[in-house]
Amino acid sequence: MALQSVLKTFSAQIPWGDLNDNINKKQSISLDHFVGSTPSLLVAKLAEKYDQVVVIHGDPESAQFMQGDLEALDVEQAQLFPETGHKPYDDQQITDSSLIVQRSEVLENIKTTPQSVLVTSAAAIFEKIVAPDVFTESSVSISNGDNVEIDTLKEQLVDQEYDPVKFVNQPGEFAHRGGILDVFPYSGEYPIRLEFFGNEVDSIREFDPDSQRSISFLNAARFVPDASSLSKG
Repeated sequence: MALQSVLKTFSAQIPWGDLNDNINKKQSISLDHFVGSTPSLLVAKLAEKYDQVVVIHGDPESAQFMQGDLEALDVEQAQLFPETGHKPYDDQQITDSSLIVQRSEVLENIKTTPQSVLVTSAAAIFEKIVAPDVFTESSVSISNGDNVEIDTLKEQLVDQEYDPVKFVNQPGEFAHRGGILDVFPYSGEYPIRLEFFGNEVDSIREFDPDSQRSISFLNAARFVPDASSLSKG
């Protein structure tokens, strides 16, 4: 509540008329004396007025700091698009898979969500990234009742850089046993279990990979590709 009071007081000091005019005219704007968390307060108010807001910081630490501020201000649609730190000419480098997952999730969310605030850094957006239409075309959507050839679906997952394993434990893996196909997507928190009756998708559910217990049943699932793999070449 105290933060909302601060936000209201801050908002009263901003010349919104001039600001909106410049935005509508696509003219650059320079705002002075913005220190500490005041840029976050401005972005929170802009998120109330505009459907799409993109904030680019000079360093990833500042982007993470603002993301924390926006969460505290209850800006629910704010998303952090991180850099992976991947060096394209270092074949021995191991990239943190969680960052790849996060980038894939953000791509998915901004594609399907009409309103969003994207917080990122210059380094993150300069990393080569797949075009949105290619990302969408490379995704696989499955619904209950669909007629799907498991072998074909497995080939699609391999093309998306998923690895076949005995049991899924981390994003980017799938496991096939009889009429069951487990997939741990690059987006989402839990793996997904597809149960087949012949070639028909009989059920779709999220499950805990440790206990194997169901978490929720779904009507559909979408498997997005590893965004870093699509941006190669």
